[in-house]
Amino acid sequence: MKNLTVAAVKAALDRCGGSKAEAARELRVSRQTLYNFMEAAPELQEYASEISETIAMAAILPTAIRRGRIDPRDRQELQQIIARCLESEARAA
Repeated sequence: MKNLTVAAVKAALDRCGGSKAEAARELRVSRQTLYNFMEAAPELQEYASEISETIAMAAILPTAIRRGRIDPRDRQELQQIIARCLESEARAA
């Protein structure tokens, strides 16, 4: 399958925010090829699912923060996570 590896697909999914279509474009394979490869590698299906769950949680985070639904004990950890994300974005730019 055109030299696809589990590591390469994981990296592409990470860079593409879990979008399989974008990952396939980046890997220069068809979406169907990527789907077939992922179907043969259960760890990739689980990895893609984890990315989707993380993105869904991140989408509700701003509302939870505005409404004060974040435990004060978790705020410091959340600030560290946000800082790491911003650093990653700055390096990517």
